[in-house]
Amino acid sequence: QTVNLEVLLGQRNPIKTTMQSKAMLWVPDLDANEDWKANQLLTMLQVKSFICLPILSGTEADAVVLLLAQTTFPTAAAEAIFLLELLCRQVAVMLEKVHTQEEMNRRSQEVNLLLEFSRQLGSLDTLSILRSLAETALKAIPKANASMVGLWQAEQDRLIPQVAVGYIRNDRMLEINYFAGQALPGRVFMHGEAVRIDDVNFSHEYNLSPEHLLLY
Repeated sequence: QTVNLEVLLGQRNPIKTTMQSKAMLWVPDLDANEDWKANQLLTMLQVKSFICLPILSGTEADAVVLLLAQTTFPTAAAEAIFLLELLCRQVAVMLEKVHTQEEMNRRSQEVNLLLEFSRQLGSLDTLSILRSLAETALKAIPKANASMVGLWQAEQDRLIPQVAVGYIRNDRMLEINYFAGQALPGRVFMHGEAVRIDDVNFSHEYNLSPEHLLLY
């Protein structure tokens, strides 16, 4: 019989329980365990016993190890379980080292970007500095596709884009200007605070004139 693991894993199962409890879950005889003997996932896999161990990073479970058997665990399996716990601790230590190294690499890249940007500032004109800022921002946030830098022009009472990078038509983005408080760029300028939005509602965040909307 075909087992749809994706559906069953979304229900209560040893992996989810262990991730949440951050503690080992050992059931040597499924038929004798009231909590798990009717579990659909274990029944479909014809499991008679299982052990699920967390791999902890600090106080959080980064991963789990799930061992399933179609026979009951013998009493002597306790020694093997102790060995598994030691192995999981070793893996946790190695994962922690990997995470630490990744964090150090990320911080190092950020510092290098700042140093590179700082070195450029002394020999560039205003427009080149703004372009360097836009390009450096994209390097700092690899998932970003485009960036725009605008300057407030007091005589026009508007935020005027100076540089656009990564758009299909960068030149068109430079034709759109913003009043203070208008659209996302205008609001950020007016409040002077950074804003992060995971899912942009364009019609709400960009309340622009029809001619400016067409430029997008």
